Amino acid sequence: MSDTATLVRALRILARDIHCEDGIAAQCITEAADAIERLRLTDEEREALERGICSLTGVEDLSECADPMDDACTIRGLLKRLGGPDE
Repeated sequence: MSDTATLVRALRILARDIHCEDGIAAQCITEAADAIERLRLTDEEREALERGICSLTGVEDLSECADPMDDACTIRGLLKRLGGPDE
């Protein structure tokens, strides 16, 4: 799988190179690249998020959450423990 920067770069190239009469495809691809860029976290934001998740889940390191099916390591499991919606 590509990292985020590579994916955004590829989408921007595709948007530039795609040919369609009304330009809608290129606009959609550009908007997708923009949306992905807005979702990117800085290293500092990622570290702060990881610290917050660790404190809420009780794990010391997110690498302990290697099993995506482990309810202790999922957003759903975290919401359950915090009393939020489980769906």
